Amino acid sequence: MRHDRAGASAPFPWDVVMHVGFYLLRLSSRDFWALTPVEFLLMTGAARPREMAAGRAELDALMRAFPDVGVGAAMSDLHPGPLPAGG
Repeated sequence: MRHDRAGASAPFPWDVVMHVGFYLLRLSSRDFWALTPVEFLLMTGAARPREMAAGRAELDALMRAFPDVGVGAAMSDLHPGPLPAGG
């Protein structure tokens, strides 16, 4: 049983887990039900380390490499020609 942020019990999300196992990972029923929770997490990539967000130095370097166009630039200055549909 899982708990939400307020501490209340929430049912295990079998629909999501089964969707990932059967549809996305294309596991057979036999292989799916034989997995341990750790094996399942490893297969889904949930156990990989998360990448660190860029720090201030990296952000400053990107801002120098790709400066913003001058203040007040019109959209036509940034994108010559007609804008794509829906944009």
